[in-house]
Amino acid sequence: MRSVAPSLLQQASNGERLRSLCDALKLGGVSAGPYLLAKAGVLDGYRCTVHWEHVPAFTETFPYLRLSRSLFEIDRDRLTCAGGIAALDMMHALIRSDHGATLASAVSDWFLQTDVRRGEVAQRLSPTERFGTHQPELIETLLLMEKRIESPLTRAELARRAGISLRQLERLFSQNLATTIGRRYLQTRLEYARVLLRQTTLAVAQVGWATGFSAPTHFSRSYRQHFGIPPAFERKRPS
Repeated sequence: MRSVAPSLLQQASNGERLRSLCDALKLGGVSAGPYLLAKAGVLDGYRCTVHWEHVPAFTETFPYLRLSRSLFEIDRDRLTCAGGIAALDMMHALIRSDHGATLASAVSDWFLQTDVRRGEVAQRLSPTERFGTHQPELIETLLLMEKRIESPLTRAELARRAGISLRQLERLFSQNLATTIGRRYLQTRLEYARVLLRQTTLAVAQVGWATGFSAPTHFSRSYRQHFGIPPAFERKRPS
């Protein structure tokens, strides 16, 4: 999935012109497209969604918008879709609304779309499939790590919230993921930081703070050790 290109962000700066036209139009965005609509100010007051890869940048840039993690959102005259094959699901919903279920089913059948999903369905695989484990305490901890990026929890607090001892939790990470709690948590935060570096204009220090690093030097050192390049170089790499 490509990052939001700087040139597209520059185009979105022409939001005044777009806002002057939007009253008489339905506006839609797919994948990273909702980012541009938000940048133009035409998603204010609307439910919206965006591809999960762009969620970190979207929430950092537009914390006031009503972002969902759904496949697509149809809110009055604003249509937003997470992308991929979810565009077919939104197409089915629009055709069904405007022209009836018979035509919508015929179009989906022609596109070999045997399973039409509702808009509120989650974008990503289930945690069990995504993490490759059925251990409930491990899954709960991994999900908690993803939620607590800016203010990381201690290993002891993670274990307490999972309802097991720290030793038991460390054993689960070692046996199921071949890593430690600390290494996995650091990897999760650094991968989030890479998304922010690629998709936002936040300063490197701000990205570090947003991912739980109180000192810029610690962030830069950790980033370089994990990815092989300093965070400042990340923006110079091709998307």
